[in-house]
Amino acid sequence: MLIELLAVFLIALLGWAYNFIKPPLPLICGSPGGPPITAPRIKLKDGRYLAYRETGVPKEKAKYKIVLVHGFDSDKGEPNDPPSASQELVEELGICFVSFDRAGYGESDPNPKRTVKSESMDIDELAEQLELGPKFYLIGGSMGGYPAYSCLKYIPHRLLGVALVVPAVNYWWPSLPADLSKSVFKKLDIGDQMAFWVAHNLPFLFYGWMKQKLIKPSPTITGKGSRETLSKSDLEVLEIIEKKQSSTQRKTRQQGIHESLYHDVMVVFSNWEFDPTHIENPFPNNEGSVHLWAGREDTLCQVEIQRYIAKKLPWIKYHEIPNGGHLFDAIDGMKDKIIKALLLVEEKMLLQLLAAFLLATPGWAHNITKSSPPLIRSNPGGRHIASPRIQLRDGRYLAYKEYGVPKEKARYKIVVVHGFGSSKDETFPASQELVEELGICFVSFDRAGYGGSDPNPKRTVQSESMDIDELAQQLELGPKFYLLGTSMGGYSAYSCLKYIPHRLSGVVLLVPAVNYWWPSLPADMSESAFKKLDPLYQTSFWVAHNLPFLYCGWMKDNLFGSSPIITESVIQETTSIPDLGIIELKQSSAHDSDAAKRKSTQQGVYESLCRDVMVVFSNWEFDPIQMQNPFPNNEGSVHLWANVEDMMCQVEIQRYVAKKLPWVRYHEVPHGGHIFFSTNGWGDKIIQALFLGEEFIEWLSLSKMTNCMNKMSYM
Repeated sequence: MLIELLAVFLIALLGWAYNFIKPPLPLICGSPGGPPITAPRIKLKDGRYLAYRETGVPKEKAKYKIVLVHGFDSDKGEPNDPPSASQELVEELGICFVSFDRAGYGESDPNPKRTVKSESMDIDELAEQLELGPKFYLIGGSMGGYPAYSCLKYIPHRLLGVALVVPAVNYWWPSLPADLSKSVFKKLDIGDQMAFWVAHNLPFLFYGWMKQKLIKPSPTITGKGSRETLSKSDLEVLEIIEKKQSSTQRKTRQQGIHESLYHDVMVVFSNWEFDPTHIENPFPNNEGSVHLWAGREDTLCQVEIQRYIAKKLPWIKYHEIPNGGHLFDAIDGMKDKIIKALLLVEEKMLLQLLAAFLLATPGWAHNITKSSPPLIRSNPGGRHIASPRIQLRDGRYLAYKEYGVPKEKARYKIVVVHGFGSSKDETFPASQELVEELGICFVSFDRAGYGGSDPNPKRTVQSESMDIDELAQQLELGPKFYLLGTSMGGYSAYSCLKYIPHRLSGVVLLVPAVNYWWPSLPADMSESAFKKLDPLYQTSFWVAHNLPFLYCGWMKDNLFGSSPIITESVIQETTSIPDLGIIELKQSSAHDSDAAKRKSTQQGVYESLCRDVMVVFSNWEFDPIQMQNPFPNNEGSVHLWANVEDMMCQVEIQRYVAKKLPWVRYHEVPHGGHIFFSTNGWGDKIIQALFLGEEFIEWLSLSKMTNCMNKMSYM
């Protein structure tokens, strides 16, 4: 009797468990009792229906046709929803958008056999039946990223270009390093971790898992507590979205939450039929482009994995938004920027303008490329001379400034070379206590064309060291001196190491400028680092290197529009979070920063900023990676300071330089940006490391700064 009762109990328990984990039947649109059909649909080869929506320019007149793939818990959109870009851009470029409900969402029939691959097959059939032409563009956002990867794998011949916007990541992709996936996975909310683990390992239990209420549910999937898992920037965007959102009830989940949301999660965290990091370049002849957009503050699709994918697939154009979260593309203007990059609008405009330029009359071309005459300070009409200056052998004048301990009493004399858009007046941030304790005299000067120094129409990398040598001689700094070159002043420091090493006691290369065309740089490394720059910077630097005679015309607003180099129009997107904090601090405490910048460029933007860019990205007279040790007997030292979050002088290249020059003492700051040394006592640490060497570094416990020489992944 007991055995029979136990058998009945087990059977009942199994029946209960089966009913608990078994999803309900979906409410198919158009079926008896199901939701009504309100949108146009196509019938797929397997009998399912796919609902779609067309916006923008009618496709018969459109120049560009873009298929939009929606993300998690979303759909093709309502009839009154705006298109995915500004109306001005849509009409100007002639864009037709085609959005659709993915299987199980909105009014598209569920697909019980849905996989990563089936998503691209649906898109292929949609494009074919809607007669979008032999090729089309594709944008996949968030969870819509995995269908975009699927298209890159299975139908690359149908694509003109692809944008992956904060695409979903799978922590079980075979090629992901175990430590990376584990580290990123642990950053998720514990409820998300458990739900995603079940979706990957026990997908048949997933519906039941989402029904249970004993263990913490997934805030991302349920939406409950999702605000706690979003970044601050996403929460701000979310408030804006909710204010603009229509009160119309969405039809996203109307056929069943399992067929829409749950099935989506089960597919994205399944064992994919391919590894995205092994996808081959779909555009080997540059007939199209693939763009990956990531937000540095994205807590859902973490930036570490996006960076890894971009590194493994060097043909991808990688864009990282420093202050962006998972919803950054909802910010005004961002969708336009994503679409312009996808359609290569800026590049095409540049080619058209260059063509127009080359076809223009010789006189017009001469006027455009000819720079405005500089307002030389010593000339009539030039600025008033307020700084002490020396006259160089070629007749030019060089303005300088001395501060710290008087040089007659100084133990150490350091020549400071300023960076881009700066001048001699921006003093190095060393404390007065340290300066007096060590007995340091700083000598800063305006580089040619900056501030009070005359322009040098023949300026080169080599001429920078010649100016410094003459300055040190005339100021009687002694047979040897120390040198500190910051940012763009780094190329002057490299020049001194090459041409006047016998005059140096020690050198600091502080976040030094890099040239992506140095001969010894590996091509894939320079290309990868170059692509991390904002597209406007990429184009500007490319012109400076390849067409320097056109650079003046490029910088003139009336021909090519504002240059970010001059206007800092993209500073928010091209500056790291640590740097933005320092900039805000400086702006709040210094009211004369604009006046200082105007003073540094007072002899003309072309002779200061433009020529600086042209020189640093020119073909150098030497390769810095091939330089000989200037201190073979350890009578001095060279220090290179770099920063992981430096978006202008990327750490990858700094690490490579340090590896190829083992006599360089390399220091890396894990959480520093390009101007990290401006705060927190870093100026003192840099000076002390130069004078007191490795003993000081140990005493200061700078091990946390990471000597990446033993950790470099690039060989």
